[in-house]
Amino acid sequence: MPFRIQVSNPPVKSFVGTQVADLEEAIEKIFPEDTEDAYFLWNGIPIGVSYDYDLPENVYDVLVLLEALLNSEQGSYTVDWVSTSFDIF
Repeated sequence: MPFRIQVSNPPVKSFVGTQVADLEEAIEKIFPEDTEDAYFLWNGIPIGVSYDYDLPENVYDVLVLLEALLNSEQGSYTVDWVSTSFDIF
């Protein structure tokens, strides 16, 4: 199953001088609400990932997923997404 991430070019909020605790909070601060989505393309099926909601909630899972995919020539990987946006899958 091929896996790709298609990013777009969403607007970015100014965050100069803003302190954040972690990567999740940084992503939440950078992207405004209701901006365009990025897409995970899994076996050609696009799955919308919002920059302001889904990405911050799942960024660490995405990093672990990408590491597993990059370090494996074949196999499978299961992710239990935190975001309720993926409940239908």
